[in-house]
Amino acid sequence: MFRAVMMTHWKWSRWGVYLLVAALFSTPVVLLGVLGTRDLTLIPVWEVLGPTSGAGAAYLVFSLFTGLWLAASAWNVDTAQDAVYALTRPVPRWYFVLMRLGSGVALSLVPILAVLAGALFAALVTTRPPEMRVFPVALTAKFAVATWLAYGFCFGGFTGFRPRTAARNVRPLVVILSGVLIDAATGSHVTTVIGNWLTGPWSPIGVFFGRWNLFDV
Repeated sequence: MFRAVMMTHWKWSRWGVYLLVAALFSTPVVLLGVLGTRDLTLIPVWEVLGPTSGAGAAYLVFSLFTGLWLAASAWNVDTAQDAVYALTRPVPRWYFVLMRLGSGVALSLVPILAVLAGALFAALVTTRPPEMRVFPVALTAKFAVATWLAYGFCFGGFTGFRPRTAARNVRPLVVILSGVLIDAATGSHVTTVIGNWLTGPWSPIGVFFGRWNLFDV
């Protein structure tokens, strides 16, 4: 049953996944093209870190797109057809939702492996100065966590999407914006404290605000 759900999900999402795989694998290749050489000992370290930070930002954006695409493709056909496909499955609704959630996690391994392959390729073909390190596994782990967080959030938003569901999903955003307005009016800085916690190393979404450098010192 899970195999059937995953293959259906793959059928709906495969072209987007193909594009993501191509973009993710080519990102370090493009980075090396921008640097102009595979021998990084010939370039000052700070000239390497600038383009590397740009590539890290690209990885972050791709992780968000990966999570969004897998979540949207999991439910867009069901939403268009009033969940006819889901209702015809011989399992409870909650079990079907869990299988659909798991199929997205399984399919996310394809772009995650593309990140790892591209990063390992860049690590193998470059010569680096002693003070520079390469982090293919750490970069892949950050991409995986960010993708799964984005996928989980978007999956919850798209599950059984209806106007009432959309209203519930918008409520946290309304609360945040209200807090920002209250802070601006009263100078209480409550959202500043919360924001510092959300962007800190122990935040559940802190991975989105860290360093995503393939090469670093």
